[in-house]
Amino acid sequence: MAVVIVVAATWLLIPAVLIVDFAGITRRGTFIRWGVIGVLLVESAGVADTFAQYRGWSSSRIDSVNSITIPIAVAGFVLLGIGQVMRAMERRKAGQAESPRK
Repeated sequence: MAVVIVVAATWLLIPAVLIVDFAGITRRGTFIRWGVIGVLLVESAGVADTFAQYRGWSSSRIDSVNSITIPIAVAGFVLLGIGQVMRAMERRKAGQAESPRK
């Protein structure tokens, strides 16, 4: 039961971070938005799987849930990777702007 509570709490916390960023309270950059959306997708897949296991569903029902949640999790990891690439590009641009040309 504790695992279900932790997974549900993190699933509720992640959209809160996204809303705070979109509202302009904390501006961290576009990479945070991509990363948070990716983590939200991965966590949504985890919530669905945890719920299915907690409810004691049969293996065929869990397999059907996994056939949907695994592609969602993969898409989330891709978005998370895009966010990391964007962060690296922003840092590279900031580093080039600060360093003098030789």
